[in-house]
Amino acid sequence: MSKQTDRYLDLGNDALEARLICHLPEPLRQIGEIAGLQPAVAIAEAKGGVLVWFPNGKGFLANKSSWLLDFVDEEIAWRICDDIFPMGENVMIPMVPFIVRIVRVKELTLAGMSIAKIAQRLRCHRRSVVRARAWLISEGQLQRIDHAAPPEAASDY
Repeated sequence: MSKQTDRYLDLGNDALEARLICHLPEPLRQIGEIAGLQPAVAIAEAKGGVLVWFPNGKGFLANKSSWLLDFVDEEIAWRICDDIFPMGENVMIPMVPFIVRIVRVKELTLAGMSIAKIAQRLRCHRRSVVRARAWLISEGQLQRIDHAAPPEAASDY
């Protein structure tokens, strides 16, 4: 089964990934420290604003069925449950924060999408996309974008 994180691009920079993980709200930060940024991003996008059950490690091993397996493999899911939620816990997953949106902006920008289309896709203001792109450029993760668009695409900006 393909994990839901397969659609994300690798940031290609472990230091940047670690910095982004540090800025995630709990419990996404804890999940990111164990599983990586991409699974934490995918969980935030799919489950943000939703109360979800994390079984304890023994409970997870007993039935090995959890929504978490849609995002990470069995060993990582067990570590998340055992290390972060040793008693089992209902947890409200935070809504997608700006840091998570940066990952999606990079992916969609590299795919050739305009600022307006990215804003529509991510359901955010175009200024949020501009800020995310500026941050990625300042971090050396994106090349400066030439805003001289052909006339037919000018309305997308």
